[in-house]
Amino acid sequence: MSSPADVIYQLLIDLGLGSSSGEWPVFVGFLPDSPDEAICVYDTAGMSDGRYLATGYRVEHPGIQVRVRGKDYQSTFTKIQSIAETLDAQARNLVVLSSEEVYSVINVSRTGTILPLGIDEATGRRLYHFTLNAVLTLSPSP
Repeated sequence: MSSPADVIYQLLIDLGLGSSSGEWPVFVGFLPDSPDEAICVYDTAGMSDGRYLATGYRVEHPGIQVRVRGKDYQSTFTKIQSIAETLDAQARNLVVLSSEEVYSVINVSRTGTILPLGIDEATGRRLYHFTLNAVLTLSPSP
């Protein structure tokens, strides 16, 4: 079973919001130093939604964070805004990771607004960072 970040990684590529190696490449769990314009999806804390008394099955919504890094403020903000709006509109979108792994992204619910993190001074490069956090309703599909 793949992580929720892996599923959203593939969804972003499928929807044309990022690529595996071209413009705005998408990464999972680690944002490398280059390229300057990049997207990374992380697994984060999710939300427990209780359990079914009859079976004991726990209902959980996994959490993800999307970080976008770019050279200038406006283009970086525009990229994360388009990601946010597209994720907001997801409804039962199938994501194929392999012939054995297919998921239904039932919905993506942001847990807050887009957060500007400013520029990354530690690297000596003036790159802008934005994040968004969300929880998913995700289901393996047959």
